[in-house]
Amino acid sequence: MLLSPVSVTACSIRKWIITKSCMWSDGPVVYEATFTTIQSARGKKSAEQRWGNHSTKSAVTALIEEGHHA
Repeated sequence: MLLSPVSVTACSIRKWIITKSCMWSDGPVVYEATFTTIQSARGKKSAEQRWGNHSTKSAVTALIEEGHHA
């Protein structure tokens, strides 16, 4: 029986995760905390790039005030 390219790729990824990856070596709780920390840092970096020196609160306040004056 021939396997589809997707199946072969999935098997290869699974094998690598099981034999080479250390993502879950510390357990699921540590992995989840690490993932959350990384995503939070990415979000903060993205917000800084988007808003520059302006705080998110002041930007939201400005939008609300614009809405009241319109």
